[in-house]
Amino acid sequence: MISELETETGEHITNETLILLELESYYNKLYSAETTATLNEYLQFTNNLEIPQLTVYMCDKLEGPLTYEECKEALSSFSKDKSPGEDG
Repeated sequence: MISELETETGEHITNETLILLELESYYNKLYSAETTATLNEYLQFTNNLEIPQLTVYMCDKLEGPLTYEECKEALSSFSKDKSPGEDG
């Protein structure tokens, strides 16, 4: 439960209805298709962007069905006596 929320303007609201309206507004803006970024800002952001590439060897290892060993290793890496988190 969110009992208090600070708005973009710095106002603190505690009314449940106003909090819900503020959250709805925030996520509507966040997931809208509109953007305020200019071409110059985009180019500045992507200019020195280094995106790692998989090697041919890594690509080959990722292809094919999962092996018993891979599944066993993944399951063994989980914490004992714990369930997965909220994200599953």
